[in-house]
Amino acid sequence: MHRNARCIAIGDAAFPEPFPAGLEFNPPVRGPWNIVHMALAIPEAHLLYICARGCLRGVLMTAAEMGAMDRMSWIGMKESDLGTGNCDQSTYSIACEVLEKLSPPPPLVLVYASCIHKFCQMDYDALITAIQRRFPATRFIACHMMPTMRKSGRTDEERTRANMYEALERPEKEEERAVTIIGNDFSIEKSLLCSLLKKGKIRLRDLLLCKNYQEYQALAKSKTLLSTHPDAFFAAEETAKRLGKSHLHLPVSYLFDDIRKNITSLCEHFSLPLPDFDQEEEKAHTALSNAQKIIGSRPLCLDYTATAR
Repeated sequence: MHRNARCIAIGDAAFPEPFPAGLEFNPPVRGPWNIVHMALAIPEAHLLYICARGCLRGVLMTAAEMGAMDRMSWIGMKESDLGTGNCDQSTYSIACEVLEKLSPPPPLVLVYASCIHKFCQMDYDALITAIQRRFPATRFIACHMMPTMRKSGRTDEERTRANMYEALERPEKEEERAVTIIGNDFSIEKSLLCSLLKKGKIRLRDLLLCKNYQEYQALAKSKTLLSTHPDAFFAAEETAKRLGKSHLHLPVSYLFDDIRKNITSLCEHFSLPLPDFDQEEEKAHTALSNAQKIIGSRPLCLDYTATAR
């Protein structure tokens, strides 16, 4: 591939594939938002990673960056662990040893298996079942970190977003005039979309605003699930299907026509009055103009984890 094949002006980029896919390398530093950042958004949850030590380096750097090393445990797999043919039993034994040391026991543990277990054909479901039986007071969720797998099917990011809501249980009573935002990396509480919900007296819930595990469980009380991140569509669909809820997918966009369409869908869903779109567009143009004056002619580099569009 030509070395400039991935150098493309933002004005020429076409969603959803702005440049040709090819051989990709994992960066030696942990800059982008990743599945560790995502899962640690669940209050009081604990993460257990079982993988090769090279991969653990990046995982631990992320936890350290977040000041969350006390919410992370890990098991480093060695070459000798693979040659014994006893990967299932050794993984179970070491995992139990780690979990017994957690005090107090966390309400939720997300267990991340890796490529090694895939190569060894480990029965991952049986492992989770056995651990759940050993520690009944804690809920265990099976998660995956498979960076060496081909990029086909669901990505680790999509699956993690779905895993994060698996511990939610169907409530005895749902709130019709309430919505739970699913699968975002950052809160959109100050967006136009959320301001309309608040004006309409629609209760807004978001994992990123939860302060404890009890508030996390309350996410299931909303009748409607809302997703705006493209990678969160699968998570919202699966959660809605499992809990019997409606799902409203309003993908993030910076095109005025798309924004009008999304806001209109939201207002129709909750029977809310439409905002003055012309006035909102004028505000946006003014904000962009002010930003341009500050930025001037400086070149900008936009990381793909900063925004989905």
